Parts: sequence; structure tokens; C-alpha cells
Amino acid sequence: MCEYFIEMVDRLKNHPFADSIKSFILSFEDEELKKYLSFLYLHMPYADIANVDKEVILDYAKSGVNLRNTLCKDLDEDIFLNYVLFHRIGSEKIVANRTFFYDLIKDMLGESETENILKLNYFCGKNVTYRTTDIRTLDPITVYKSSFGRCGEESIFAVSVFRAAGIPARQIYVPLWAHCDDNHAWVEVYVDNDWHYLGACEPEEILDKGWFDDASARSMIVKNILYGNIKKESKDYLGLNAGLYEINQTKRYADTKHIKIYLYAGDKILSNFDFNICLMNFSMFSPIIKARTDESGLYETDIGIGHIFLSMFIEKNYIIPIDLKENNVFYVDINDFAPKYNEYKEIFINVPQASTRNRKKSPKKRESEYKIKEFPNDTVRKTAVSEGMDKLWNILSEKDKRDISIEVLRDCFDSKNIYNVNREIYLNYIQNPKVYFENLTPCRHVFRDKFTDIESLLEFVKGISLTREKPITEAMGVYKTRISNALSVKIFAVNVLRSMGIASKLVNADVYIYENEEFRLLSELSKILDTLKYIDSCCIREELTNTKMSHLHIEGDLSGFGESFSISKFDSFENNLISLDKSSIKEHMELPAGEYVLATQNRLPNGNICAKYNILNLEPDTENKVKLEYMQADINDMLSEFILPRELEERLNISDDNDKIRLIMWMKEEEEPSQHIANDLLIKEDLLKNMKLDLIFTNEFENKDSAINELLKKSLYNNVHTNFGEDLQEAFGRSTFVNHETLPIVALCKGKKAVYAFSGYQVGSGNLIEKISELIEEK
Repeated sequence: MCEYFIEMVDRLKNHPFADSIKSFILSFEDEELKKYLSFLYLHMPYADIANVDKEVILDYAKSGVNLRNTLCKDLDEDIFLNYVLFHRIGSEKIVANRTFFYDLIKDMLGESETENILKLNYFCGKNVTYRTTDIRTLDPITVYKSSFGRCGEESIFAVSVFRAAGIPARQIYVPLWAHCDDNHAWVEVYVDNDWHYLGACEPEEILDKGWFDDASARSMIVKNILYGNIKKESKDYLGLNAGLYEINQTKRYADTKHIKIYLYAGDKILSNFDFNICLMNFSMFSPIIKARTDESGLYETDIGIGHIFLSMFIEKNYIIPIDLKENNVFYVDINDFAPKYNEYKEIFINVPQASTRNRKKSPKKRESEYKIKEFPNDTVRKTAVSEGMDKLWNILSEKDKRDISIEVLRDCFDSKNIYNVNREIYLNYIQNPKVYFENLTPCRHVFRDKFTDIESLLEFVKGISLTREKPITEAMGVYKTRISNALSVKIFAVNVLRSMGIASKLVNADVYIYENEEFRLLSELSKILDTLKYIDSCCIREELTNTKMSHLHIEGDLSGFGESFSISKFDSFENNLISLDKSSIKEHMELPAGEYVLATQNRLPNGNICAKYNILNLEPDTENKVKLEYMQADINDMLSEFILPRELEERLNISDDNDKIRLIMWMKEEEEPSQHIANDLLIKEDLLKNMKLDLIFTNEFENKDSAINELLKKSLYNNVHTNFGEDLQEAFGRSTFVNHETLPIVALCKGKKAVYAFSGYQVGSGNLIEKISELIEEK
């Protein structure tokens, strides 16, 4: 039997499904099929072993056999196994999709691999477009049938299509941008013995071109997840994140430096120590690398050139700022950064600025012919309504409505209500099939027969083994295997409680039950989880959860939570700071006692951040008050050096020889945002007498906007440029890192460099342009 089978048997030797998986693989005569099945079961997350039917995995293995003998016969073995055969791409729900997609696209395939890739991405763009959705990742077939998805879903869909065609492909992603509060994912394909990138469902006529070119050149970390054999990619290994290998791809997109971080605690070397390398994003210290030191306390990697934070917990929270522009080697004694509780620290965060990398001119692309499809789950919707489950249907998220089965709804609909809670509580916290962002499968009827009270649930949990792997194990998978991550155990517990008719919910990564007309923390479960052992080689935290409560009173505008301020708590299971749920943020909150990190941010137009953070020590049974405080920006901090598109420089005759201040505005007539900025500038008469003004229009300028016409009259030095086209409009927006689809796009320039830019109307922009102009003149 092949090496993969032997390794797989060893991995699963204590798994309850081990014998059935071995028998399943050995039931086939085809040695190649056995090899591929063994490889998949060797490397798949434990959640997939629990959640995914064997026949689904068989579809991937059979497809692998066919592709290896045809389209992939000359492909490197590891590339094939990792990036064609493997079933999982990201966090998507796993369904059999290889045969499904191959049947759709097989007639499109020709001799040229590059042409096949370009054609397949037009196919992807025709069938799926971008739409913001929640964080659960639909399976690629549902995304195809829904005709939309967020970037993670688009990229997983596209990678699935490429792999079905025998083209090695992987999801590439920036976990967090440094220069703005967001992230992104796209696709790389392996062709002509090298990796090339493209936007998922965003077709271009060439490879290595995407709207994110400028943004990726400012990234701190670009990476991909590897589930299979890491041997050939070990030199770019970032670390093990939630049981998954992460591979560093940053050098291929952005300017980087190789850094070395040595960690100490006084005289003690922190060897084999887990910590997080974080960025501030959405006002949170969020990890971009899950790092671990070696025996000498060293962690080293290639990374973008900006500002990072080291985050760790050793009896208390440590947040350690590091400016990577200063050095390559950093010796960090964490004792120098012991928290000073309940007082703000402020820091100015520099992010990587504009770059000339990845500026590739693309031929004009064809129309994608995108088509919106019908709602893909209408039969289930109609059945639910006909069976009186319309209220249950209506509380589902839009995403869950697209792939939920009628069996799941029936499983929950006739739930008990043993404490006679009111209708709203019953609907949302007993009948509701959704606990977090898990995939939904029937489980409640099984649990009703197996669990009689809370004690029986707690006793069952004591026999669970934990894993650090991130994919969520469905509730039935937890029940059958007793192997999962801590979050899956909590989701399982809520399902069991609801099956017994006990209202319950998951808030701030803790399980709460409804008693005496209020929700209380199920502290008994938290205590048990702290004692459970791990089956994978990860650092185990010994600190027990503090189940006593504390009170926090916040003064300030709470509407900015999750954007301009955050409150987070260290989670030992995630080994990371986890933000509190937005629904729990109130002026007066009751929280489990412990340390919390309150952070605020004021992000500037160039992406830099004025930040403050406060480590709160909430002791049991105490009243605590804190006021939201923000660091204010100096106008000098708002300046950047954006590099304008060369075509725009040529058409506007811009050169470094002319250092006169220039205001470039890409506008649209009779559109309110453009009229607003025109009116803002009309009252700045001195400014208009001394500044060169370039007004650009994508198409013709028809002189029909009175505000713009008045602006031209009052400006002494102006030019109107017409028919510059959408491609140059997009390039202008991308180069200044603003939304190119929102006009006006405004850039204040000196010579060839734009020092300040924005898009759309911003209140007070006229005053700000005037102040920045005066500042530039003084330099």
C-alpha cells in the first residue's frame, strides 16, 4: 500500500471513523484511486472527516484520476496533489463539484493553457459577481447558482472551476490591508511552470493584472493556505494557523524586508512560543501572521515595510509596537511592555505608501455578459411557507436561505418550550437553526433523544478532544467523533440546549442560557472546556476561564464600534484577541471579569492611523468606567506621495519642472458630489487665483452644470479635459487609492506627485485643500 495510506492510518489510529475510512479506501481496486483517497484523508481537516460524506470525497479522487491521466499527466506531482486534486480551498462548505464544473466547461478547453485560463475567467465573470455577504462561505455550486458572492467566495468558485479543468490554482489573500479597513482574496494559476495571478470572476485579457494591483503593492502580508505536502514550499512557510500551513507570497506583490524578532522575558528566552503579528484594522489588533519562535526565541520572515504589533498573552495582555522601517533585527524583552492598566497609550501608525509595482497595461476587456440567476432554493422556501414555517424562514440570513434544506427547518420547527418563554425568545433562541456562521444540517431530533438535561450535555463534553484547526465541525460531527475545535463544541452545546427546549445563544464566544427572564453565562461549560486536551501539537493554555462577572460603563459615541473603536478579549482557544459582538456593546455592560483591550483609530486619507489603546483590567464584582478617546491628526500626517498614471501625466502635460500646486478633479456634471466640491471651492477665491485647476470628464463636457461653470470662471488657471475614458478614470482612482467608481476623484499635486486625494464629497474638503496647499507652499 502507498506511503500516504500508511501515514493516514497512523494519523487516524484513534479516530472513531478510522476503520470505516480504511475499509472504504481498500474496497477499490484502482491503486491510483486509493492513493488519492489516502492523500485526501491524510491532509484534510478533522472537520471534513466528520462533516463530509465519503461519496463526496470520492468525486474529487475520481476526478483526480481522470485529470492525472489526461490534462495533468506531465504536471509536477506535488503541484497536482496540492492544487488540483485537493478538495478544500478555504473555509467553504464541501460538496462534490469537480464533475459538476467539468461538465459545464469541458467544451471550452483548447490547446493553449493561458487561453483556457482567460476563457474560464470570463465564464466565471459571466456567472458570478461581487456582493458583500456574511462570513460563512457558501459552496462553489451554490455560489454559481446564486450568481454572486464576496471575494472569498468568488475566488473559491474560480479556483474550483480551474481545478476541474486540470489547471493548478489556489486562493491568494491579504488577511488585512494595512492602508484601509478591509481585506481581499484573488486567484493564482500555475501555467508555463510558474504562478500567475488574476482577479476571481474579474476577467482581463492578460494574466498578472487586477484592480487590486496598487493595493497589493502596499500589502504587509500576502499568503495562501496549503493543506497538502509542504516540502517544496517550506522555504516560504509562515507558520501553522489553526492547524493549516500558511505560505508567504508577499515578495511577489510588494516591497518587503527580511526581519528577525527575538523574544525574551527578562533573562528567559521565549523559545517555541506562540504569538501574533498584527495590524490595526477596523480599530482592532488583528493577526496577519500566527508566529512561533524557535529554540533560540527567534521568528523570521519576509514582510511588507510598515508598522506591526506583536500581541501575546502571558498572564496579562502584551501589545508591542514595532516600526519595520527602523531595523531588520528586533530584540524584544516583553517585560518592557507590561501593560499599564486603565490608561491610554497613543501611537502613530505608518502604513506602506504608494508603489510603482504591478502596473501592467491591460488590453481592453470584453463584456462579461453577466447574468443574474433565479433564487436557487425557491422550492424549500415555498415548502416552508406552506407548512407554516414562514416566521422561521424570515429570521434566516439571506445566505442561509440559499442552501438550507427543508429537513433542517422541520428539525427545528417543533421544538419544545419547557419554560414557556415568550414568542420572540422561542423563535430566535430555541427554534432558530443558526447559532453562529456554521453550515446547517439536521441534528435536533437526534439530540432530543440523547440528552435529558444540562448535566448530560456537560458530561458528554468532558469526553471531547480539541483541535486547533479552524473549520467548524457541524453539530452532528461533534456528536459522532467527539473531536472538534472549541468554537464547534460551543455551537454543538447551543444546539443541544435548544433541542431540549432551553433558550440559548453564543455571545462573545461564550454560551448563554435563558433563566429567570434573562440570559446568564453557562460558566459550567467554560470550566470544562479549559480542562480538555488537544490531539494536535499546539501550545496549551493552562489559565482557567474567569466565570465571575464585572461591569463596564463606556462614555462616548458607541455607533463607531467595529470601525473607529473596538473592545476585544484574549481567547485561549484562538490564541488571539477576539472582538466582542456588536450586539453586546452598550453603555453599561456585564462582562466576564478579566483583561480587555479597548482601541480607537482615526484613519487618515493616506491610510496612516492615529491610534490609542487601553488595556482594561475588569476585576470581579466591580464597576468600571472608561471614556472613548481618539488621537487627533496633524495636517502634516495626511500627506502622501501618490504616483499618477503615466498616461495621465502625458495628457495633462505634468512634469517635475513645474512645481506649481495643481488640483486635479475628475468630475461628472449635474451630480451632487461633484457640485458639492465645486461649491466648496467657490468661496476660496485666493486659492483659485493661485492654483492650477484641471477638470477631467470621462466623456464630453456639456457646460450644463452651473456650479462647475462658475468654478471655471473664478479660477485663473484652468483646463478642461474631455473623453479621457473609463480605463484612465479607474487608473487614476487606483493610483491614489480611492474608489474610482465614486466621482469626483480629487488629487492635490505638486509636480508629478499627488500629496492628498479623496473620492466622493467629503465635508470640509475645501478647507482641507486650502490648508494642505498652504502647508506645501511653506515646504
